[in-house]
Amino acid sequence: MAITALDRATLPQTRPNAEDVQKNTLRDHSRPFEATETPTRVKRLALITSEDLKTPTIAIPTITVAAGSLAVWAAVLYYGAYKKKVSAILTFPAMTAACFASFTPVHDGTHSSIAKGVYKKPINNLVGYLSGIPLNIPFGVYRQLHLLHHRHTNTDKDPDVWDARGPMVLRFFKWFVPDFFWIKAVLMGEVKDAKILDAALFYLSMFWMIKKMNDKGLAFIKYWIIPQRTAYWLLTWLFAYVPHRPDGGHTYNAKDNVYKMTSVTGGILYSNGLNLAIPLLNQHLHNIHHLYPQLPFTQYGAIWSKHKDALIAAGTEIHPVYSSTQEWKWDEGLDGRRKLR
Repeated sequence: MAITALDRATLPQTRPNAEDVQKNTLRDHSRPFEATETPTRVKRLALITSEDLKTPTIAIPTITVAAGSLAVWAAVLYYGAYKKKVSAILTFPAMTAACFASFTPVHDGTHSSIAKGVYKKPINNLVGYLSGIPLNIPFGVYRQLHLLHHRHTNTDKDPDVWDARGPMVLRFFKWFVPDFFWIKAVLMGEVKDAKILDAALFYLSMFWMIKKMNDKGLAFIKYWIIPQRTAYWLLTWLFAYVPHRPDGGHTYNAKDNVYKMTSVTGGILYSNGLNLAIPLLNQHLHNIHHLYPQLPFTQYGAIWSKHKDALIAAGTEIHPVYSSTQEWKWDEGLDGRRKLR
């Protein structure tokens, strides 16, 4: 069924009452989602079938990405920083890509979507902690902060709102150091159970390894830290800022409309541009992840392809990576941020 702009504009945005909840829990899942239905959390549960949400016992592709990124990271450090057999300029693209790719296994491990059943805790934790090494991410701390982001998306309690604060010129520099804000969150007691020991042990081990590699020159900076910071900048921009960018309808939270909390990144300059599935490992489908965080990244595409029209009708927006009318607001104050509710 064709969905017009008028259809989307006239969609009701109210929250369900108790009677609605009772009716919707009995809803026939075989009936297709209609564009005129209220896009609430309850309707979301009825939109996707249990077959769509079926996940593997072990997500082999996620483990493959983790192993591959760690292998490239280790190879660059050994043959570059330690053996000096290749220049840092030549290894820069490979190390940046390895650090960038390693984030997805960390992210999936955070949501325990790499394995389930008896393998759930050991595999998700193992892959999460190991994949965090190239980016110096203390997995235990990041997991708690990221789950808080999902619980409080686009509200004052969202620990990720820092990426949209201040004028764009300030954000540009902040995106190089997201781990600074994670450490700050730990020290300020924003992380439950204060995972200070977890973070301390992780960073001490990283410091020891860096010191060992740094006996001759600044090898670790050239071969690891500079590519790592580049990857961090790209990750923060593409995975944190763009999907929650404070333009358009990105002022919604879960109490308003779960479909408008995030968006789909459809291309670089145009919403229907380059398919970003491979370079971004499906993370351009950020709305699918927020709706169904238990899914491994490999399943986002199938959900979007199958239910794209219904999701757009319910309020999901598609935006390009770069929006010339929104990205550079030089007159925005230092305390500027997205409108929160």
